[in-house]
Amino acid sequence: MSRLDKRRVFAGVVIVALVLQAGFAATAWFGRQHVEDRVTLAGVRRADLSLQLEGCEAPQEPVQPGTKPEWRIGDAPDTSGTLQRIQELGDAGRVELTGLKAGKSDTAGRQWFQITGASDPRRLCEFLARIEREDPLVVVESGRLLPGTEQAVVFDLALATYHTLGDDAGGGEAGR
Repeated sequence: MSRLDKRRVFAGVVIVALVLQAGFAATAWFGRQHVEDRVTLAGVRRADLSLQLEGCEAPQEPVQPGTKPEWRIGDAPDTSGTLQRIQELGDAGRVELTGLKAGKSDTAGRQWFQITGASDPRRLCEFLARIEREDPLVVVESGRLLPGTEQAVVFDLALATYHTLGDDAGGGEAGR
């Protein structure tokens, strides 16, 4: 091979490398634009759902004078009763509950529940207010909202109830 042939081969390799690099750069640029558009749309959707949640206030039910709700901490956890009551409240409020599960707690006298589902933001607020009104001994410990469909948000809630029995094992329905 002569010196001229080596230069041509080297120049050809450099040109091919530059064309490949330009192709990868164009692909990355178009991909970045697509991702930025999706992030912008998600931000707009999040802002819209936040506005809907801010405007959500549960209607207050009138309390009849002279009536006082009776609160009593149970002697043992009523796991199935609590799950059934949460499901009834969700059905009444047209909140789609996709997962209801009870778990053991490390804290004596505490029973926790994990609830997942999807709902319109207003209905979700009403559902949480209804839980608070119906049973003040059920506490919403934590919650997480995730994007869902155009009309609904996906939620993941951790609820807890309390009882006087110090050990969940063997007491009530938690041992089943």
